[in-house]
Amino acid sequence: MAKRPPRPPAPETHALQHLAELAQRAADSGRVRRAVEAMVTDWLMDTPPAEHALIHECIADLHAALAEGVEAAQEQIDDLDRSDAAGQRQAQQSLAALQAARDALAAARLQLA
Repeated sequence: MAKRPPRPPAPETHALQHLAELAQRAADSGRVRRAVEAMVTDWLMDTPPAEHALIHECIADLHAALAEGVEAAQEQIDDLDRSDAAGQRQAQQSLAALQAARDALAAARLQLA
């Protein structure tokens, strides 16, 4: 029996991975917002209008995951050594990137509602 090729990751999985990479690199909030907007635009263009409800659901799921990520990142920042200025700066920049992604997804949800 032939092996099936592995299924590609779901779009939201790929999106979360990409957004996590941006946050790890402490991408500025404008870059993150543009990435989210491009991602949502691509999804909408690649999906028939009759299935846009699925895109809305995917965006809602991503928003929820990022909201949890923002909360977890804030808790990690609270636990950082205050004397580690570089660590604090990196963590704050990553948190800002996560917040930008979360906020851009919230805006996309409102536009699709």
